[in-house]
Amino acid sequence: MTERPSEVQGGEQRDRALEAAITSAPEEPGGYLVYADWLQLRGEPRGELIVVQRALATAPRDPTLRAREAALFAAHGDRLRGPLAHVGDARVDWHCGFVRAIELGDWLAAASPEELAALLLHASLQFLHRLAGAVGADTVLAPLAEHAPRTLRWLELSGDIDQLLALRARLGRLPPRLFGVEHLLINARTYRGVAEWLAESTPPR
Repeated sequence: MTERPSEVQGGEQRDRALEAAITSAPEEPGGYLVYADWLQLRGEPRGELIVVQRALATAPRDPTLRAREAALFAAHGDRLRGPLAHVGDARVDWHCGFVRAIELGDWLAAASPEELAALLLHASLQFLHRLAGAVGADTVLAPLAEHAPRTLRWLELSGDIDQLLALRARLGRLPPRLFGVEHLLINARTYRGVAEWLAESTPPR
């Protein structure tokens, strides 16, 4: 049997083919569990986290599973959380070993482009479904346009309109990484995806 090719990123072994399978069907648990087997064979803690969190999806009050999940984060938090550890009071929802939704709140307004890029590129956010945050006058949203996960479907941004319009202008010049977004909320105005936002001629201020 031929060994699957892998790479190491952020100190963690990864398999791009297995990740692509999950990206193509992020709601299906099968792809995560196959990846869990691959990761556990290589001693990666994320493999067990996938299994534990998948079990918690059907038994959310199981004390044994909750204790094991907490133990994994306690022992391997630096690897599993990465830049998330520095995102203040962010609300994070995990699903099968990865972050499914994150509310960044005011952290986004203060984050540097490098910090935002590092967050979006971390292994834990590669299957992100929902992202929300507040945009400040100095916020640079270019990393969001360039590094948003292809699984992102909900994007909710509020705050400085000039920075939001700068993001919109940038999206019009880049490959459509955010065009999979189905629910877009910009300063309390809802759009049916990024294409509708791009087509708007006079956005509200």
